[in-house]
Amino acid sequence: MSVDRKRVLTLALEGLMAERSRVDAEIAELQAQLRMGRPPAKPAARTVVKRRKAKAPARAKTKARKAKPAASLKGKRNRKTSASMKLLWEKARKAGFSNLRDYKASLSAQ
Repeated sequence: MSVDRKRVLTLALEGLMAERSRVDAEIAELQAQLRMGRPPAKPAARTVVKRRKAKAPARAKTKARKAKPAASLKGKRNRKTSASMKLLWEKARKAGFSNLRDYKASLSAQ
């Protein structure tokens, strides 16, 4: 690269940097006017929340609780619902519907 070309590029770069600093200053001034004298907003710092330890029961209960098989019932219920929805979709598609609402409306109209 010739010396003249390097010099031209250096001067162009310096001019752009000066223009950028002027634009940044103008942006800061306009933002200050928009805030109407309020101090610049700082990003919210993360607050650390201390977790409390679980309290021990005051006294032990004499009767032992029976374990509820809620988790297994929920799983069975979900499988049953899933199977029924698959069947409903299958019937709706065979009937030529792409929308369950329309399919159910056609069933109630009959």
